[in-house]
Amino acid sequence: MALGALFKVVDQDVAVNQLVPLYDAFVQDDTWHIRRACCTILASMITALPADMKAAKVEEIYDIFSVDVSRSVRSSVMEVLGEVIAGFEPEHVPEFLLNHFLALGQQPLNEHERAVMCAFSFPGASLSKRL
Repeated sequence: MALGALFKVVDQDVAVNQLVPLYDAFVQDDTWHIRRACCTILASMITALPADMKAAKVEEIYDIFSVDVSRSVRSSVMEVLGEVIAGFEPEHVPEFLLNHFLALGQQPLNEHERAVMCAFSFPGASLSKRL
C-alpha cells in the first residue's frame, strides 16, 4: 500500500490531518486484503504520529484487527507486532502491546506460525526494557 511510503515522507501535520483519516477509512474496508494491507503499514504510520497520539491509535487498531473476521488480518497484525513495538521509545512502549506479545503463545496458530511470529516480534519487544 503506497500509503505506508507516504507516511515516511510527509510532515507530521499532513500525516495526522490527511493520511490518518484515509488510513482509518481503509481500516473499515469490507475487503479483507485492504485491511491486511493496513496492518502491514501500521509501523510506518506510527513513526509519523506525535508521541501523544501513538499509543491510542495503535491500541485502537489492535482492538479492531485482533478480532477481525479474517484470519489473515488477525495474523498480519500480530506479525508486525515487534516492528510496532520498536516504533516507540523503549520506556514508552504501551503495556497492551507487551501483553499482545506475551499472549502470542496462546494464539490458535500452528507451531510454525507461532514460532515465526514470536521470532519476528522478540527483538522489538526486548527493546522495551520491560520484559
